[in-house]
Amino acid sequence: MRVNPVSCVAVLLAGCGGLNLTSGNGNGGGGNTGPTASITVHDNAYAPNVITIKVGTKVNWRNNGPSSHTVTSDSTGFDSGALAASGLFQVTFNTPGTYAYHCTFHPTTMTGTITVQ
Repeated sequence: MRVNPVSCVAVLLAGCGGLNLTSGNGNGGGGNTGPTASITVHDNAYAPNVITIKVGTKVNWRNNGPSSHTVTSDSTGFDSGALAASGLFQVTFNTPGTYAYHCTFHPTTMTGTITVQ
């Protein structure tokens, strides 16, 4: 996982523009006991690709397809790196705003937006 300006793998980060970032298989860390939203990555699409959540919600992206994809913020903030089949990427959103993201392998067809209230 690449996080600008800090690189890390499968650890919880704090202070990244109001985001706590975790990656890995979802079996450890994170510490978030708040609400969770799920997005499926499959067939070159995010489903759903537009969601509205409350502050403190953890969003899980699970790659249910056979090909690798990314979950990459349109601005600096989060980047899953290559998310292989069955891979899980998680972000906890602690700051209100609109967060657009895309797949770096399919930037024109795979896009999504998260609105945090």
